[in-house]
Amino acid sequence: MKIESTTNLPKIALPKQDATLDLAMQLFLGFFILFLVRYQTPGLFLNFSFFLILIAQFVFSKSPQKNTGFWGSICLFLTYKLLVTYFQAANHIFIALYISLAFLIYFLWGKKKEVLQTNMLLILGLTLLFSGFQKIASTDYRSGDYFLYMMQRGDFLWPLKHLSQTYRSITAANLEIINNSRGIYPEYTSFLALSMPMGHAKNVAVYLSYFSIGIELLSGCLILVKPRAFISHALVLTTIFGVFITRQETGFLTLLCVLGLVLSENKYLQFTYAATAVVFLGLILLGVGFL
Repeated sequence: MKIESTTNLPKIALPKQDATLDLAMQLFLGFFILFLVRYQTPGLFLNFSFFLILIAQFVFSKSPQKNTGFWGSICLFLTYKLLVTYFQAANHIFIALYISLAFLIYFLWGKKKEVLQTNMLLILGLTLLFSGFQKIASTDYRSGDYFLYMMQRGDFLWPLKHLSQTYRSITAANLEIINNSRGIYPEYTSFLALSMPMGHAKNVAVYLSYFSIGIELLSGCLILVKPRAFISHALVLTTIFGVFITRQETGFLTLLCVLGLVLSENKYLQFTYAATAVVFLGLILLGVGFL
């Protein structure tokens, strides 16, 4: 019997398992560069200097984002930013630091994807859970006052400003009153001076507050328990789009998309995460929303 050599067997093309991870890194770096450009605290000089260092790494190295030194420098920079602005720092700085640490650990640990996904899973799941718990603990949020105030100034349900002239004119007048009072938060001023932009606005604010709390807690639990399930990521995306409609935190939402992209194994969900992140990055570039 003649035995054929195994060297003549056709080679099976392996899927590019790192393609999604590379895309996630690129999206994160896109956010980080825009962060350097727009978030100037504590100083423009520091941001510009680190921006030049970042660019130099790409000039003198083919793929600097695939080594530990690159991610280590980003971690150190974000740590410094966080320490000097801790009590004023927005949530996106914390999440950005956690994600950069996850990438750093990934390369230090020998590029084990399971380690990266575990860290990304904890970041996403705990972020959603703690966000839900924080909303439950907030009296203004539970009562609907926060959403009502944001609705009266035109930030909450902002698409209605483009669909209704009445809604747009009322919120514009309210915003002028708020600006004249130096933007004092509602518990220190009277709601009576502000007009309701729509009927039953108070009830709408209360119902949407509880819906927001419920969807964040449910998506956080599911992503921790079933990180590969379609329904888990569908709820995460629902949370992302819901936050965008209620408050345009484009930077924070971009980072949530990066986390979801790394965790999801469904190509349609991956495309949705990536496309959504690109849209948010474009909005940040245009100055839309809150970085």
